[in-house]
Amino acid sequence: MVKPLGTSAVIAHEAIHRLSVSGLAPLAFLKEVAARVGSVVRYDAGAWLTLDPATLLQTGAFIQGLGQSPGEVHLRYVDNELLAPDFTKLTDVARLSRPVITLGDATDGDLCRSVRHRTIHADLGVAHELRTAFRTGETTWGALCVSREEGQPDFSDAEKDFIADISQHVGHGLRLALLLETATRDQGRDVPGIIVLGPDDTVESTTPEAEEWLDQIPRDKGASFQLPTIIPHRRPTGESSRSGHGNHPGAIPDPTRIWPLAARPSITATPHARPSRAHRGYPRACPGGRARTHHHRTVRALSPRAASH
Repeated sequence: MVKPLGTSAVIAHEAIHRLSVSGLAPLAFLKEVAARVGSVVRYDAGAWLTLDPATLLQTGAFIQGLGQSPGEVHLRYVDNELLAPDFTKLTDVARLSRPVITLGDATDGDLCRSVRHRTIHADLGVAHELRTAFRTGETTWGALCVSREEGQPDFSDAEKDFIADISQHVGHGLRLALLLETATRDQGRDVPGIIVLGPDDTVESTTPEAEEWLDQIPRDKGASFQLPTIIPHRRPTGESSRSGHGNHPGAIPDPTRIWPLAARPSITATPHARPSRAHRGYPRACPGGRARTHHHRTVRALSPRAASH
């Protein structure tokens, strides 16, 4: 028998339901939802994500916890999501009939089966992880990844039920926020923009058109990046193939398809022929891991018209 969470869960559920029709911007909405969820389900770190419903690629993030370098840690999670075979990928969670699952449930209690747990979680002292997708019908608009540190209990059945109960409300809220954002946004000029990034992903230069496109992409909250997460991680399909990831289900899709939604720019990163540097933040040796490198690169933003072809 599932032990109920009490009055606080009922109050939080109703508050989230009201927030779902408030019309708040996506990340502002998720920040308010996180405050209500945290009053019922305790967690030490969390990533509240907006996703492109066509590709399920991350388009924004509100980050909580993750220590002194939340940006670097978040990038490690993004790399795991896109490149490494693992359990409870967001694409898999989004397809579940009940889109809430813990890593312990997915691995039948043997957490060491997960690459993410053996590497990222081991470094951070994370013992338990829960993930959910925020859907309306079969369309996914966002996701949540929360974790608890060692010494804490795993997420209970009652906590999983609460997250499942609110997930559709959050999905509706994100859908409404994106619809309002698109409806109120100025048309702007259908002109590509250029962003040049240094080896450490710092911005070296941008064109005025790129600034206009960047204004349309919400900045990740709590990650302290100069650019949204999706931009430093964007790669052309060819580079994924050369690195051995092109045939993997998590490989990055064709660059002209990464932003299929209307009025959203497409971002492409092209490596330059400079000496590679090891990706910071990864353990030097991980079971089953491989060495990976980053390059100096130019980022090109395509217009929505170009992204639709």
